[in-house]
Amino acid sequence: MNWLPSILVGFIAAILATIVTGTAADSWSKWLQVSTREGAAGYWVVMMALLGGVVGLVLGISIARGWLLTSPNFWSALGATLGLAAGATLVITGLIWLVTDHAPRIDGRPIEIQAELRFPPGTKLDAVRTTNGYATIARNGQGDTRGFGRFDFQAAQEIDGRVTLPISMELETSASKKLLHVAMNDGPLLYFPLSFGSKPTPKDFEWTGWLAPEQGDNAYELRYRVRVIPPPPPPLTPEQEEAAAFAQKEAALRALAPDAPLAQWLVFTRYGTPKPLVDAAIAAIRARPAFAADMTHEMLDGEHDPSRDALYAFEHLQPPPAELAAGVTEVGKRIAQSLRDLEKETPDSDAYNTHVADISTRFSAWMVATRALQEAKVADFVPQLQEIIEPARRLDKVYAIRVDVVRVASFYLNQWGGIAPLSTDPPPR
Repeated sequence: MNWLPSILVGFIAAILATIVTGTAADSWSKWLQVSTREGAAGYWVVMMALLGGVVGLVLGISIARGWLLTSPNFWSALGATLGLAAGATLVITGLIWLVTDHAPRIDGRPIEIQAELRFPPGTKLDAVRTTNGYATIARNGQGDTRGFGRFDFQAAQEIDGRVTLPISMELETSASKKLLHVAMNDGPLLYFPLSFGSKPTPKDFEWTGWLAPEQGDNAYELRYRVRVIPPPPPPLTPEQEEAAAFAQKEAALRALAPDAPLAQWLVFTRYGTPKPLVDAAIAAIRARPAFAADMTHEMLDGEHDPSRDALYAFEHLQPPPAELAAGVTEVGKRIAQSLRDLEKETPDSDAYNTHVADISTRFSAWMVATRALQEAKVADFVPQLQEIIEPARRLDKVYAIRVDVVRVASFYLNQWGGIAPLSTDPPPR
């Protein structure tokens, strides 16, 4: 075969060999316990893949040129190259599998060791909860370890004058001889024997007696058992997720005391809250002895979110209470003053942009309250809309003010007061 098709065979073989070797090398890195620190395992896989590509290139050209095997044509040369590369990868994979350690499985599920470490008499529970440490499996009595377990310090408890600390970790070795190694800050290094061999048997699913360490301070004791880690629960259906979210919100609503701060009740009137919960929250809010005073306080002097919540709640207050009209009117006056203050600020500063966002969101909430009161003929908010739109029009170059304030205010001035919008006002959506 001529050089050009021979090089083409090598090039194609190199690409395919790189893919095959890289895929296999990903498994090799796990079986060989290649460190993942700073991406070492990833670099190792890439190196193996590139090495496989180089071998595929050289092998492909050699076979196509007839240096290794008799190859009558392009396709037979390519097939022979890929067959050899795939076969070599398969053999290497099998050899690495045979010589490396693998985590045992029961019915295909991983296994977990649950242990309890008992501290020497006189050890204080608070002292245990403020320490730190880890657990791992020492294989074959050597320094080689597998896995990493953590202490559940919050579940530590004192029983009969001895502090007991739960430990759990996934079993990642099939070594026949192994020790549970426990290390603690400012504490001894402890090695406890694990009696089962390469794979746990049914008796290992029961708690052992209290064991003394094979190495370390004999004042410590440990007991353990193994457990098959169950599969994760199936994902919830959308209907189940909705029901769970409703139940959670309902429980939170029922936990509120009738005299809880109004801001906490207003959370349950927000957009997206299921209607039964909104209705229950509104009923509780209206039943408050100081309903009008509490609502007015939140609208005028509450924090940012509760103040908006109080205004948005008018959507659910049917009929809208007339005693709140004065408070809503005062909110409108404050929005107008905020717009006049904005004219004096330096554009494009962080404070300026924050002020714009506050005015925009507060005006949107205020319009919910004014629509409810205006359409129920409880009050007339045309004067406040006029007071708001004048400085807002002077801030026409600010997009949020133009779209969120001027556009809405000019529309409702026309609807409620018959005042035609200016030609410069943005049209309603």
